[in-house]
Amino acid sequence: MGAAVLLVAACGGDDSDDAADDPVATVDDSTDADDEPDTTSDTTTEPGSSEPDAPAPSGGSLTIALDAETNAWRPGVANLAASGYNVAYSIFDPLVVRAADGSYQPYLAESITPNDDYSVWTLALRDGVTFHDGTPLNADALLSNFTEYLMDDESEVAGEDQLGQVTELAVVDELTVEYRLAAPNAAFPDILTTDAGFPFSPTAAAEDANGERPAGTGPFMIDEWVRDGFIRLVRNDDYWQEGLPYLDELEFRPLPDGDTREQALAAGDVDAMLSLTGTSSVGDMDGIEVVSRPGNVAAAVLLNNTAPPFDDRRVRRAISMAIDTEDVMIVSEAPDTEKANQMFGPDSPYYSEDAAAIAAELSNDPEGAAAELQSYLDDPERSDGLAAGDPLSITLHCTSAPSAQAIAQLYQSQWSAIGVEVEIVPVESATLQAQARSKEYDAQCYRVGKEFDAGRALDAAFGPESSQNFTGFTHPDVTALLDELRATADPDERVALVGEISVILAEEVPQLYGAPTVATWAASDDIAGMHEWVLPDGSAGAVPVYLGTVLAFL
Repeated sequence: MGAAVLLVAACGGDDSDDAADDPVATVDDSTDADDEPDTTSDTTTEPGSSEPDAPAPSGGSLTIALDAETNAWRPGVANLAASGYNVAYSIFDPLVVRAADGSYQPYLAESITPNDDYSVWTLALRDGVTFHDGTPLNADALLSNFTEYLMDDESEVAGEDQLGQVTELAVVDELTVEYRLAAPNAAFPDILTTDAGFPFSPTAAAEDANGERPAGTGPFMIDEWVRDGFIRLVRNDDYWQEGLPYLDELEFRPLPDGDTREQALAAGDVDAMLSLTGTSSVGDMDGIEVVSRPGNVAAAVLLNNTAPPFDDRRVRRAISMAIDTEDVMIVSEAPDTEKANQMFGPDSPYYSEDAAAIAAELSNDPEGAAAELQSYLDDPERSDGLAAGDPLSITLHCTSAPSAQAIAQLYQSQWSAIGVEVEIVPVESATLQAQARSKEYDAQCYRVGKEFDAGRALDAAFGPESSQNFTGFTHPDVTALLDELRATADPDERVALVGEISVILAEEVPQLYGAPTVATWAASDDIAGMHEWVLPDGSAGAVPVYLGTVLAFL
């Protein structure tokens, strides 16, 4: 390991402060290099400074501690969360990224343009790019990715909230394709900013059934992966961005326990670490630089809306009303932070004050909670099939991590106080993920929210055909509003439509929100660049809250 210059790279769909003044992304494939910094020079500039650092040397390695392992790496097979994306953005390049001004910009693509009603998107690729195994990136590769892998029945990106809305990917010429959609979607490019838009070599994929060693076009290639141990990436000498990457090697280590990550950083065993709890004490360490970013992700409790008792709104509202929000934040070790109350954080242009007011009414009211619950218990046609007056029992699944068990025990206490018997069952993270997809749970701890376009985030969480609708909640008015959202690029209209959806969700309580996630990146202070990301055309990229060590250059 050695001193490093760290530059954050490609990711889009961010609703962070960077894009707060322009909630609607627009497609812009024009550039004006004369008005932007020259990214061909090996210099970096710290935020707020006008003088670049000295040219960055080449070579060396960087070791990063993440909070979780990932099941696989090839798009479609991979179930990517925050930690997984940090690795994936080093292996792959997205077709499209989101700029700091909220617009979508081509990245691995050279351009992306819609027809008049946003139902067809034409994407042209950069010429001369190859995958890690030497296979050329071209339209045929995109078609193979789409038809043979990404639209597989088990694919993580085949849902209607992602590529399931594409009726045909048509090859126009060697470097151009058309995404033909079932219905207009003004924010379709957002889907191509994450794994649905990570091209990979069809040649390598044909020899890698489990998606463990894909070949992307990114700055680093997989050298070795020891599951639950480390994944080592090495420099792609044929990377299409000339002079990059600077580093020879990246190593990511999954260390789920936060204290273990901090100890590894303090001991110099790792150069950087990610924390998603917002309670890290690494800022007190000498020689450590910390960057924290709030976003639209929060701790939560998923409620299975497809089965008793949470198929009944009265029960969902009752357990929400029973929660003491101040106690939740104290147990979450974030007493000075407001509890999340909707899909979007207060800094987002999509944050709804009306939804927040409804959420406040459905909190801190144990007497009202008991009355709401009793209405369900006394109903002779209650959905769980028990006799009127019988008590209610539920199971709450959370990981065995001390922080998760602490919040689970708080909920158990508060729900028991209104007459709900709660059994807490500790399970592994992988089990929680599997249960979320199969709907084989009553309630379970989870992390919800997306750093995507607002329409895409809502469609993923509550769309009727979404593979990521883990609560199973659907509502005809929400579905209709999502259709309207896809059809407009007008910023004011989109904010208004998202607000209407947020109000319905606040009233229906399909899931419960806890402490908002604050992504904290901590790194040795001889590493720079966690603050900013410069796109190939010299413009500023929107830095997602959970990315901090992607494209590390030494």
